[in-house]
Amino acid sequence: MSLREWRQRYAGPVYASMTFAERGLFLGAQTCLAKFESGRSSALGIQGPDERTLALLSVAYGYAVSASILGFIQRAARAYVRGETALADIHLAHGGLPEIKDLDRAAYRLLLADRLLAEGMEPRELLDALEMDSTALRLLKASPEDPKRPGWPAGTPGGRGGKFRPKDEGGNQAFSNLPVPIPVADFSGGFHDVVVKAWMDYFQKNGIPAIEKPALRFIGPNDAVIGFPDMIVRLPGIGLAVIEVKTGNDPPLTLQQVGYIPMLQIGGHIYSRDARVADLGFAPGAQFPPLPVFILRAPGPGLPYSAHELPPPTFEP
Repeated sequence: MSLREWRQRYAGPVYASMTFAERGLFLGAQTCLAKFESGRSSALGIQGPDERTLALLSVAYGYAVSASILGFIQRAARAYVRGETALADIHLAHGGLPEIKDLDRAAYRLLLADRLLAEGMEPRELLDALEMDSTALRLLKASPEDPKRPGWPAGTPGGRGGKFRPKDEGGNQAFSNLPVPIPVADFSGGFHDVVVKAWMDYFQKNGIPAIEKPALRFIGPNDAVIGFPDMIVRLPGIGLAVIEVKTGNDPPLTLQQVGYIPMLQIGGHIYSRDARVADLGFAPGAQFPPLPVFILRAPGPGLPYSAHELPPPTFEP
């Protein structure tokens, strides 16, 4: 079907930006990006088709969309099913994707891409065929059998299936010379922030350059904020490094972290305009070089810490 024929035959509404309806999330000529599992009474059923959603968005916009958008979509979906439609729109807007300008052509591309995926083409194959960067899709899934890139097995409760998890290691040499700061308080539901503050206080007291939650941006046409790492620190003997704090019972990485952490490890993809990065000896707005990323685990008040470095991402041929 040509573009002219499509315009003549298709008379339905065409969405220039992601739009919720009763059945799910739509874009273009009512192409469904993600479906609700059972009407509007539950969260969006995007647990499995993350790759499909990201591939369709990339085709619609004509460039590789960051995986961080999936977190905004999930938050928007939860607001929408609660009936908070305005808040849902705000979450989608914070994802940073603009309205599509050449809507007819984008909707047509999206329609054809959706058909190819429905016929069995893999999302990564689709982007590769279009000569678009599929790195974000390659990094979305983690394998439970891969010790270098561990992940939760499919079907793990809590929506963890296919997501990254910490390696089963007891500690890391990078923290062996650092005393463990003891949080001065434990606020219900806020232990994570208490732990971050305790470490930031420790770094400041000992003259170790560190900043908390700088806004990260992905280099490309869309330079929206994609995440806020807990801490970036110039560790003694290590250099510039990222520290993510995880509290509770073995929590997985968030969707935002799955999107930006591998890019930080690879280097050359992420930057920050935050003026505080100058305190680390780094120029605001400059691309970060490859950075080690450490997971600092603090299960709960009074329980021992552990830390390990995440292995660098691997790419399938």
